[in-house]
Amino acid sequence: MTDTLDDDYMDILNSLTGMDSGDTESNGTAATPPRIIPEDVNQRLQVACAGTSFLTLEDLRNQPLPEHLIEGLLVEKTLSSLYGPSGFGKSFIALDWAMAIATGRPVWEREVQAGLVLYVVAEGEGGFPLRTTAWEVANGVANPPSAIIFEYVPLDLSDQIQVQTFMDRARALAEQVDVPLSLIVLDTLARCMSGNESATDDMKTAVEGADTIRRELDTSVLLVHHSRKDDGEVMRGSSALWASLQTIVNIKKGQVDGEIIAVVKKQKDGPEEAFRLSLDPVECGMDESGKPLDSLAVRFIEVVDEVKSPRRLRSPDHLTPSEESMLSLLDDNPEGVTRKEWHALGEMVGVGTGRSATRNEAIKSLQRKGRIREDDGRFFVVS
Repeated sequence: MTDTLDDDYMDILNSLTGMDSGDTESNGTAATPPRIIPEDVNQRLQVACAGTSFLTLEDLRNQPLPEHLIEGLLVEKTLSSLYGPSGFGKSFIALDWAMAIATGRPVWEREVQAGLVLYVVAEGEGGFPLRTTAWEVANGVANPPSAIIFEYVPLDLSDQIQVQTFMDRARALAEQVDVPLSLIVLDTLARCMSGNESATDDMKTAVEGADTIRRELDTSVLLVHHSRKDDGEVMRGSSALWASLQTIVNIKKGQVDGEIIAVVKKQKDGPEEAFRLSLDPVECGMDESGKPLDSLAVRFIEVVDEVKSPRRLRSPDHLTPSEESMLSLLDDNPEGVTRKEWHALGEMVGVGTGRSATRNEAIKSLQRKGRIREDDGRFFVVS
């Protein structure tokens, strides 16, 4: 009798779910019917998401596409970085972009979206007055309407109170002049953060501060940063910075004396390009004693069709400066050294100062290239 009731129950259940009485799971229970997305799910989601931060597929597709501050180089309301070795013109390029945006003039044959620029000069303050004059002379304009302001007080991105104070001041300034704040330049990142830039937590805190400024002020933030000393292609500090950026442009030496190359190393949803440039001397008038004044200005030469990294052109056994230094130290100690001793020697001569990862990378690379061997915890040069 019980079996009959159970069979009747299953028949009723199957008729409701559309399953055959033989459709059962391995444990004898009824199999779960396939899930079907309701025909009106779009309408349901539209109602459910109304008044919230959630976006339906339709809402997402109706979002305005991101606009470029500088076509192909800087995107509005994003976090970007311009980096390279010291003395290669990073600040000149950052100023070139800033002045172009502040005056609405094309730069590097690219259109710009004009707006207010706030440039935080955290190092190299003395050269900026002449650099702005040199920019005007090189671009054939004299005292054009320029929506740009400079701040000589470094901002600590790691300090929430400083970040909030900076945002309040910047917001009030933009409202007073009634020009949209389009770009904030922090030159350099190292002078606008506390802690160790190679420490992931310290870098994350600084990036969070920069991104808070970007988000709250609805603007773009450009971080001028240094590269490592090896070859200028690797950004200095924690990789947490690289991962957070929309656009990354690397400045390095060109193949012709006096020229530099700006390579777009990362551009979300955009092409990676390279630009051939030069830093040309510009006469900027006379001082009070009649002595000539001069500075430098960026001159665009051409877009480079094919970007060839010097790393890719090297032979497989090529040694970087860090590898050469570490190998030389080992060569001076034929009795071998432990890893700890080798690190100490490397830091003494300036290899990876404050960044042990640089020395570790050099050691691993020397092992891969067969230049060193390890025996019982000590390292030796392969003769």
